[in-house]
Amino acid sequence: MTEERTYKGAILLTVMSIGLYFMPDISPRTFWYSSFIGLFIPAGLVVLVIMLVYWAVKRNRLFILPIVLLLINWKFIQRSVSVSSTSDKPKEFSVLSYNIRLFNVYPQFADKTFSTTRKIIDFVKKSEADVVCLQEFYNDPKDTLFNTLHRIKKKYPYYYFSTTFKNHTGGTFGMVIFSKFPILSKGKVVFHEGSNNQTIYADIDFPAGKARVYNMHLQSMSIDDKEIAESHFDNKSKTKVMQAFLKYKNGTINRSIQVDKLVGHIKESPYKAVVCGDLNDPPYSYTYEKLADVLTNAFERKGNGFGFTFNGKIPFLRIDHQFCDSNLIVTDFETKSSVSFTDHFPIIASYRFK
Repeated sequence: MTEERTYKGAILLTVMSIGLYFMPDISPRTFWYSSFIGLFIPAGLVVLVIMLVYWAVKRNRLFILPIVLLLINWKFIQRSVSVSSTSDKPKEFSVLSYNIRLFNVYPQFADKTFSTTRKIIDFVKKSEADVVCLQEFYNDPKDTLFNTLHRIKKKYPYYYFSTTFKNHTGGTFGMVIFSKFPILSKGKVVFHEGSNNQTIYADIDFPAGKARVYNMHLQSMSIDDKEIAESHFDNKSKTKVMQAFLKYKNGTINRSIQVDKLVGHIKESPYKAVVCGDLNDPPYSYTYEKLADVLTNAFERKGNGFGFTFNGKIPFLRIDHQFCDSNLIVTDFETKSSVSFTDHFPIIASYRFK
């Protein structure tokens, strides 16, 4: 590589890194491509590491450049991988968040005996968490198995179930917060009429203090990850990919609107807040950035490894998150990757009041 090409490469590397750094700050409502470009931030970090090693081996003084750029993008490294130990201070309360995919009630997810449904319910009932936030919740009071509200509240006597839809059999869909401790008040953040996506909250009276727990489920993509992962370069696949891009565009714009409203609501909370659930966005997105501006991410503080939470055909996605108020201390965080009953892994975090 000639000296001229080397310096051109250095300039290109700098422009790429700085450009990627600012992508999550740009609202998709202004420039929706920012959300898509932001997906390449992990790849950009890898390129920086490769160039650091390359120039170091070549004993080129330009090896300092990728070090500087990596330091500038340090927040994205923290969001990608975490190495930590459990706090020596005991927890005062813990929160479990889990997208349960309607307990696999639909035939395409269920087996003949609904064994995974039973496993999901058992997992929740056996959880040691003080608060359980479930997205894509389903309850049918007339069904022995899917009378899930009744089955789980035996362990968690306090709950708030917010419904979004009721089917012809009387089954109800929505989101729920279960708690071992009294719920003082509750409510929801409505994004717009007719939306199945919402955020609910419960003000809980823990022995060590009061906190507001938000359970969020922001706009999904409605993209078939299996079709994308298994697509080929034929016309049919190209059409599906283009449709997926359109869904991605609409999804990311809608989530930007939703997260702005959610952040406004969080700022007005009278209590310290924990925000958890299915963000449907990775850590390099506008939605994550907006929440990270006002809250601390539990994985970044006490997680280990990469913490991928999506159990689907598209790998390496961490789209389920827990954030907390700066006046709360994260003492532990875990992604339950062994619990693979749905397309999401549950996440659990423990907290202390400052």
